[in-house]
Amino acid sequence: MTEVRKIDWSVFMRLYEATADSAKPAEIVFQEIGPHPRYAAHCGEVLATILKRVGAVGLVSDCAVRDTLKSGPWDSSTLHGAR
Repeated sequence: MTEVRKIDWSVFMRLYEATADSAKPAEIVFQEIGPHPRYAAHCGEVLATILKRVGAVGLVSDCAVRDTLKSGPWDSSTLHGAR
């Protein structure tokens, strides 16, 4: 069974603030540190929408990015896999 942890929303707020305060255009880089990177997804439609609104133009990730290619704010040209 998957362990459920309380979400620390301040982590997301710090990400949004850092992105908003960054030089533009900003590109977000995520690295999976959990034990199951093949099952992880770093970014979905909501996170991608918020990041784009605060100035991000793309995302580099070493795991999945979900809900963004067709229905989300970024097309496939702004998503880059690091594997």
